[in-house]
Amino acid sequence: MGLKGSFIVPSTLLLVLSPFIVYLAFTLNPLSTYASLLMGILFGLAAAPQTLYFTSIFPTEVRWSAVAFGWNLNASIGPLSTAAVMLILDSSPSSPAMLAIYGSIVMITGALLVILGSLIRTREY
Repeated sequence: MGLKGSFIVPSTLLLVLSPFIVYLAFTLNPLSTYASLLMGILFGLAAAPQTLYFTSIFPTEVRWSAVAFGWNLNASIGPLSTAAVMLILDSSPSSPAMLAIYGSIVMITGALLVILGSLIRTREY
């Protein structure tokens, strides 16, 4: 499976399951706790190999600076996804199914970007 697979498998599962997980959360279904737990596990599985991946793509002379720049860029831009979700939900219809679709757009977009980035990077680690 390799490093690529460790990104692709959980991201694909998040891509497929995010509308259902968000739907359960919006409807306050008793299963929403388990759905949130599943989502957290999938996020963890997708995030765990990041440090290994990031440190392996940069030469040792610039590794620390390059990885730190990426992490800090993510820390400054990443929280804007919450604002994006709020804007999407504010302009969406109020049925639980539509809220689940619109609410999971950011998760789906992120999962697609991880999958595409993993597929584009041809070197296997």
